[in-house]
Amino acid sequence: MRRQHPIVIVTGFFRELRSLLLPIGISFLVQLTGQNGLGVSPGYLIFMSGVLAFLLIFGFIRWLFFKYEYDNGSLHIKKGVLIKKDRTIKKDRIQTINTEAGIILRMFSLVSLHIETAASSGESEFHISALSKEEADRLKQRLAQDMATTDTHTSDSDGPTLELSFDRLLVAGVTSGSVGLIFGVLGIIFSQLLAVIPETVMEVIVDSIVATSLIGIMIVLAFLLLLSWGLSTIRFLIRFAFFTVKHEGDRLKISRGLIVRKEFSIQFHRIQSIYIEEGVLRQPFSLASIQAEVAGGSEYEDAFRISLIPIIHTRNVQRFLSRFIPEYAVKHTLTPLPKKSRRRYLIRAALPFVFLIPLPFFWFYTIAFFLLMIPALFLGWLRYKDGGHYMDKNNLMLRTRLLARKTTLTKKPHIQSMLLNRSILQRFRRLCTLQINVLSANQSATYTLKDLSYEDLFALYTWFGPEKALKS
Repeated sequence: MRRQHPIVIVTGFFRELRSLLLPIGISFLVQLTGQNGLGVSPGYLIFMSGVLAFLLIFGFIRWLFFKYEYDNGSLHIKKGVLIKKDRTIKKDRIQTINTEAGIILRMFSLVSLHIETAASSGESEFHISALSKEEADRLKQRLAQDMATTDTHTSDSDGPTLELSFDRLLVAGVTSGSVGLIFGVLGIIFSQLLAVIPETVMEVIVDSIVATSLIGIMIVLAFLLLLSWGLSTIRFLIRFAFFTVKHEGDRLKISRGLIVRKEFSIQFHRIQSIYIEEGVLRQPFSLASIQAEVAGGSEYEDAFRISLIPIIHTRNVQRFLSRFIPEYAVKHTLTPLPKKSRRRYLIRAALPFVFLIPLPFFWFYTIAFFLLMIPALFLGWLRYKDGGHYMDKNNLMLRTRLLARKTTLTKKPHIQSMLLNRSILQRFRRLCTLQINVLSANQSATYTLKDLSYEDLFALYTWFGPEKALKS
């Protein structure tokens, strides 16, 4: 049996040390401020040295007891210091083989290997932290060959390859829409820094902002917004650098990443739905991203979806699907929402601001009411206008909008359940809400379209099957 590369001793040491940073930092501050100003005691230094030495020795022992082997169509892994574990995974259960490599691993031409089964959820079932690229390729090749002998649907022909250039990724980063997240993180960091900034410095900063009145506040907010925008763009570029998607046989292979290089392998039969998102910043330029909901396996992305392409022009979406996932290249004409549902969309969008209505005699609230209500009503109208669905013998497409416009396409066999819900007010208007569930890396994903007509309700009920659809 084989062992991992010894570098896992070092990487494991730093990983354990990172998890102990908080208690170590707190104990260090206690020592530094205590002892009547004498500083850190020799006993504390000896104790911390012992902890670090223990982590390093334990990492070595853990590396020593970790062994793996691929033989007779099965993967065997033995590990454990105090509790021994011996696991075997047959080739028939293996779904995907993914690799990734951080900076340290790439310095030594190493990768980590993640092997997932149909029962995997949250994290990979088989994980080798460090092995050479040659060993990883050899293991992947042997697995692929053995899996091909038992899978009559596997094709050896390779399809097209698509690589995203830096300028396309830059546009994708600028329009990614994650500015708000970074802005919030900066706000939290700034609020924590206020506690350590000296009072004299704070007084100078506050006096400067007050002296410039509203202009000073706007300058600070604009600076934070630009900083957030820049950081979100850099974060996106690091995450999706060198993005490549390739059609190989019965699967898609996707690689990306600047600091941590990741490679995903997705079999077509595991794709449960296609998710097309047109963000607020991207829609004016007819740009979108395409993601896939994958059954089982580990968490590919933050939202449990994997990005098939982070940016694409909307006119090229059908072409991309035809080249890489032809079974989802469906020509469609959406059935729009009924006109009687428009009022409900407008009311739902304006509802958060109705608390300003009882205050018409205060000029500030009156201005705020109009400044907020007009864009809210416009957003409600967009939600109504963009909503719709399409179905044929084997496909169902839903289009909705919260802020971004989202289109979901799934196959009829992939729908786990369908719920047709009608509230009291909806019954009065003869409307209903559609909700479907499909498998995903997070066990299930839910898609909802509100205020369909009764005619659409009957058509969907008949299409999916009365014995499967649920009504309430």
